[in-house]
Amino acid sequence: MFANRRVGAGALVAVIALTTGCAVRSDGPQAPGIEEAVARIEPALLRGHLQFLSDDLLRGRGTSDVGYEIAAEYVAAQYARIGPQPIDGDSYLQPIDLLEAGEDRGSSLDVNGLRFGNREAVFTPDWTGERPEISGDGVFVGYGLPYEGRDDYGDLEVEGAVVFVLSGAPEGWVEDARRAPLTRLQAETAYRRGAAAVVQIPSSEATERAQIGFERRLAPRRPLRALVDGTAAGFRTEAQLSPAAAEQLWDAWGLTRDEAIEMSEAGSAARAVGPVILTRDREANPSRSWNVIGLLPGSDPEWAGEVVLLTAHLDHVGIGEPDEDGDAIYNGTHDNALGIAQMLATAEVLSEVAPRRSIGFIAAGAEEGGLLGSWHYVRDPILPIESTVAVINQDGGLAAAAAPDEIYAFGDDLSTDLRVALDAAAATHGLSVVSEKRPPFGPSQMLLFRSDHYSFVLAGVPAIYLMPGFSIGGNPEAGRELWLDYLARINHRQRDNYDPTWGLESPVTMAGLSARLAWQLANGDAMPHVNEDAPVQRTRHSPQLPWFLEADAR
Repeated sequence: MFANRRVGAGALVAVIALTTGCAVRSDGPQAPGIEEAVARIEPALLRGHLQFLSDDLLRGRGTSDVGYEIAAEYVAAQYARIGPQPIDGDSYLQPIDLLEAGEDRGSSLDVNGLRFGNREAVFTPDWTGERPEISGDGVFVGYGLPYEGRDDYGDLEVEGAVVFVLSGAPEGWVEDARRAPLTRLQAETAYRRGAAAVVQIPSSEATERAQIGFERRLAPRRPLRALVDGTAAGFRTEAQLSPAAAEQLWDAWGLTRDEAIEMSEAGSAARAVGPVILTRDREANPSRSWNVIGLLPGSDPEWAGEVVLLTAHLDHVGIGEPDEDGDAIYNGTHDNALGIAQMLATAEVLSEVAPRRSIGFIAAGAEEGGLLGSWHYVRDPILPIESTVAVINQDGGLAAAAAPDEIYAFGDDLSTDLRVALDAAAATHGLSVVSEKRPPFGPSQMLLFRSDHYSFVLAGVPAIYLMPGFSIGGNPEAGRELWLDYLARINHRQRDNYDPTWGLESPVTMAGLSARLAWQLANGDAMPHVNEDAPVQRTRHSPQLPWFLEADAR
């Protein structure tokens, strides 16, 4: 449907140049105020979008499915109706060329003569066809984590080595706000030190339940995906062993699982484990998706080249096996038709207020496969990353809930400038911003890494992911109970369907907050910056690899 559509940055710059002169200037006739605009966000402004995008017609908006193409055309049509400009002539669409992992035809891992096949490990494809066989000395480094004096690598040199890491983290790490993010960076840490490949060993006991879980990873409902150069918004291991295979490995290394865990907890597990040969023979099949991008050009010619971005992912997980009610379609009403509805409502009211800077809207594709649409955007941006002011991301929420008293913002701790702007916008809405995250959104949930704002974090752009908090109507636990119920019964299940009785009070509040924050950022005197002590890149740039850590983690 969209196969020949392309987008170029030059065309969008031309859009700004042509439309800025026609826009309302800050020194000319006054546009409607932000208060009036935000007041227009009512349930009716979201309901139609939410209902349509949740319909069975869209087949769960799978990444490369025709249902996703229908959804993308719908969003493009809404942009055309409410005001955002096309990104390339008459097109709002940015193609995303992808690869999907297919059949494994015989991958294997040989560790000092002990061989594991493709029923004993899940192998990542050799996406580019450049490294079907990787060989080198093998090293085991426990959890493979460095932190303030601790270094699980010890004195081992791992340049060109195959590094084995234990899944999980030392006791107490996953709920520690500073250390928890490092547990997602085992592969990155190894590659920074020159590793040729990374293999993950499960820390779980080889029970029947653990083996069943592994077998589900062998044949997942959603294929593993990457961009055509093999990258995603995070480094991946080349292989993951089964619990049963791990037991064989421990035995060959003269260890028990408990001994390996105990040494890994102490940071003293580092050891050489002999020569390793990793052979990958797994299909990587081409596919395509799209970002849907619109732009409201800024009203001030001197500022219009800078852009505030609002993002929400458009895809969900498509069609799967029928549930107990015979429903096979994962409609993804909350995840993330709701975020798109909020973003479209925000676009509609912001089109009336003529901010000084430009405001862009990205309905991102392929988020469920690894944040691939947003990762593609930051590597091939429509406007320069250097001119991207900040990103406000919306992914999910509580459609049936009353308006919250507080909000969560993930990524706010990386930019004090952005947090100050958020606090001011939230206060205007009578909201507080929660600083200390609690389950189910505590540090262990790693929400910094789990939605499209993260791709922009990798690019050094201040970015936040907003969601309603736990306090509702003065009850500090009301929202938490709703979130726990949603995560237990609805999230990524076929029953995430639209309900016309929902009041949509909470989504209205979140859309209004996003509109106000975007307006503030688009009119502020300076762009926010990432904190000097943040571990991420602090300079806005288009990354070629998904480095989170700015320097060697030691």
